[in-house]
Amino acid sequence: STVIGEGTKFSNSVTIGHGSKIGKHNLFVGFVGVAGSVETGDYVVLGGKVGVAGHLRIGHRVQAAAFTGIFRDIPDDAKISGQPSGPHEETRRQWIHVQRLPDLAARVRKLERQLKERDTST
Repeated sequence: STVIGEGTKFSNSVTIGHGSKIGKHNLFVGFVGVAGSVETGDYVVLGGKVGVAGHLRIGHRVQAAAFTGIFRDIPDDAKISGQPSGPHEETRRQWIHVQRLPDLAARVRKLERQLKERDTST
């Protein structure tokens, strides 16, 4: 059976799968989807549009940023984001690098042209 812990709050359009056990004082923001047989600890916060795959354990005091995809167990006190989920600071750094890829690719093309010109002039 599905169990929802004392003091847990859900926003709009939250779906909890069968057989899940949601801990005490959790907060699930809009459009969260939790598949079946998931167990959460106490004081878990899932931001908007977080998705949780089935048969996982999310530890106590976990914070998942909006749009996080959780596909593995998450230890206590973790702050996670991304798809698939990872430590929030690491995911943030990766996103910053992804945003810089077009400029880096242009620089590489320029350097390749310069090398080719240098090689053909010798």
